[in-house]
Amino acid sequence: MTRKSIFKMLVDAGILALMLCLISYPLIRGLWRHAMMGCGFAALFVVHQLVNGWWYRGLQDGRWTLKRAVQTFVSLLLVADVLVLVTSAVLLAGEVFSFARFPMTNWARSLHVTTTAWALVLASVHLGMHGDAFWQRFRALFGVYTYCFMFVGTLIGAACFVQSEMIWDLLHEDEMKLLPETFIEFTGQRLGVVMLFCLIGRFVMQALQARLRWLRDGRRKPPSAAAAVWKSTPEKGASRGVVPDVSLEEFLIARGHPGAKVKI
Repeated sequence: MTRKSIFKMLVDAGILALMLCLISYPLIRGLWRHAMMGCGFAALFVVHQLVNGWWYRGLQDGRWTLKRAVQTFVSLLLVADVLVLVTSAVLLAGEVFSFARFPMTNWARSLHVTTTAWALVLASVHLGMHGDAFWQRFRALFGVYTYCFMFVGTLIGAACFVQSEMIWDLLHEDEMKLLPETFIEFTGQRLGVVMLFCLIGRFVMQALQARLRWLRDGRRKPPSAAAAVWKSTPEKGASRGVVPDVSLEEFLIARGHPGAKVKI
């Protein structure tokens, strides 16, 4: 593992850790602390974009497949959501910084909560769609039990998602939610949600990879001798739709193909 890959992993881990702390604002308390962590999150997001700048430059290169299109759509949607999230945070900065001339409004707060929930979901799906090295190690570690653990993780994540009532934030509904009493319980619940959408992203990638392999195998499959004979013009007296019981070599010899070897 190179230094650059380690640095990228640390940046991604920092973004996830700050995101979990930011969405637990009701338990952490303190607008100043929340604002400082938000600035750190925005800074790490910018670093992540700079480190992965090659991805933007390569959008015009290469062949576009359904897998690449889905990955690109999720990534661009995540970037757009974080930009709206940061913008809504700036609109609320007047509550923390005296120099900011943006008074807090209900619509900006509601938009901030919604984009935060979508950022967590999209970042988890994005994380599950990438990191092939991690998933390969996970499969090598658990072997035949890999899908059993993934299925159990999906059930636990679904239970955490239902219990967290994040659906109301995703739907932009201003509903009162019952939050866990401690920060550890809150973080564990949100980590279950992250695990759920990571696994969903991985399942989507596996389905797209299986479809791509199926298409490649279909293109590479050579035509059979019966198919070649069937596509030819039937001889006189032969009933249409009945394939003569001849080999491909005999058929090519009968047609006078120059590459056919005549048996003596």
